[in-house]
Amino acid sequence: MRIFIFGLGEIGKYLLNMFANAHQIVVSDLDVDTMETVAENYGVEYLDYEILDDLETSFDYAFLVSDDVSTNVMLSIQMISQGCKNVVCYVNDERSKKVLEKLNIMAFSQAEIAKNIILRSFRGGMYRAIFENMLDTYEGKSFRGKSLSQIKNGLFVISNNRIIKDYNYVIQDDDIVVVYR
Repeated sequence: MRIFIFGLGEIGKYLLNMFANAHQIVVSDLDVDTMETVAENYGVEYLDYEILDDLETSFDYAFLVSDDVSTNVMLSIQMISQGCKNVVCYVNDERSKKVLEKLNIMAFSQAEIAKNIILRSFRGGMYRAIFENMLDTYEGKSFRGKSLSQIKNGLFVISNNRIIKDYNYVIQDDDIVVVYR
């Protein structure tokens, strides 16, 4: 799977850590020095975002999470036109969000990205293959068969492509448990 990450701030580096070992990653950033350093440190390819027009292949996923929202919006439209069907874009205003959603581009505020990216970007069985922090046990204890109220904070459960918030919910075998720190 080919994944493009534009914007190597906190969210971009988090995504890079999450995907780096399992997929072909290409990174880009407005700051060339940052882009080259991060690419070298993680052993991934880097690409100047200004030459994306010249690419002959498309990406499976594009995460556009730079603080420069106008560039994110421009690149998201470009990615869709090049055949990328899964584009996630960071925006900071409702107008940009509505425009992108009309183009089937997933647009999120910074706060929404952390919460919703997991649910809206991936489907079903891909969770286990992609997320390295997916655990069945934590600190030696199994989650299965326990209710959320019996488990400490710092995790959430995905069941049927939605995050479970009901503390009486009992974790099932096919649920996904994500531990975050």
